[in-house]
Amino acid sequence: MRRAASIPVLLLTIGLFRWPALLNAQTCLPGTLRVLLKDSQEAPIFDVQVQIASGTQKLGPEITKSQGIADFVNVSCGTWTATATKPGFEDNTGTIQIQSAAAAELTIVLSPQIVHSSVNVEEKAPPVDDEYDSAYEFR
Repeated sequence: MRRAASIPVLLLTIGLFRWPALLNAQTCLPGTLRVLLKDSQEAPIFDVQVQIASGTQKLGPEITKSQGIADFVNVSCGTWTATATKPGFEDNTGTIQIQSAAAAELTIVLSPQIVHSSVNVEEKAPPVDDEYDSAYEFR
């Protein structure tokens, strides 16, 4: 009879030792991500399209306002890549790790696109009037 009572006590003891492991196995809570878009002079860039992706998950696109900020909420834990695009600038990306319930921030710098252009100007000079030149000729 004493042996039967010790089995539940043994199971309870094993369960108590496993409790810390169960706490560590909690799921990761979503966080937030703020992406700051700046130019090479550290000035914010408005009207930038920002999209974030992790594996097959995608969020956005978000469009930056005058402060150059794109905010994303409910971003699941893991590694995310942000892609920023705006006409007149080179596309750029940045990568960040999202932790459980954390607020993360990523800065992406956009460089202006190099524009090459050329202009060919062709003009023919008007003919020179010989009478006019001889009147002012020095002797």
